[in-house]
Amino acid sequence: MKNWKYVKESLIINYKTWIALTISSYFICDYKLLTGIYSYIIGLLYIYFGHIYYHSPLSTTYYYIHSYHHDHTDKNSILFEVIMEFAGTMMPIIIGYCLFKWKNIVLGFNPYVYLFFALFYSTVHIINYTYLRCNNMHMDHHLNTAGNYFPDICDLIFNTKHNPSDVENTDHWIPNIIIITLVVLLFKNIYRKSDNKKLLNILGFIVYGLMYDAIIIFSIYYYIKDLLYNDNLNKKHFENNISFIKNKINNTRMRY
Repeated sequence: MKNWKYVKESLIINYKTWIALTISSYFICDYKLLTGIYSYIIGLLYIYFGHIYYHSPLSTTYYYIHSYHHDHTDKNSILFEVIMEFAGTMMPIIIGYCLFKWKNIVLGFNPYVYLFFALFYSTVHIINYTYLRCNNMHMDHHLNTAGNYFPDICDLIFNTKHNPSDVENTDHWIPNIIIITLVVLLFKNIYRKSDNKKLLNILGFIVYGLMYDAIIIFSIYYYIKDLLYNDNLNKKHFENNISFIKNKINNTRMRY
């Protein structure tokens, strides 16, 4: 591994973060330590490769919204990025748990783990990196989208970190981990004690459907808006070229 030195450094300086994640996985995965650690490793890889996927045109609406987020700083850029990230990370729950009834952990699948990482990814991205600017790791990604995808440990392992020697201190993740773990545990407790899980599943489908509909509508609206904007730019450019040619012709005639 090319960056093994920095991977070890990241594991050492961020020991508090890894302890927090381990404790979180233990509780969320029903007091199964090894299963929890394995599931959280899968979760970290999932959000890392998911972010790379958002930068691929193959991800269609995800690609357009994420590109819009990189190119704009308005409130819609933040709002729909959060919705897109949450919907994208929650997809295994909707497909695997609700549709195929994977009620047990299958190949690292645990619905509450994905709920945790959906909230974790969104809050760290928007609160820690965008608003609080805890460091420049994410800003560097906006300057050069070919790296610093997050999390830092994955960028080091897969050699996508812009500056490997600049190992991130992830202590700022810890409040997110603690709060989100409590929220997920509360949700898990409510769901498991519910006498009408079918209704909750339907409500989950409805909420997820509305979120995905918002993503599609936003993508179509701003795609058309950008097309019209570019069309006006091309029209102005064309008109300027015509005016330039006319002026040049008139000036030539006046000379002769």
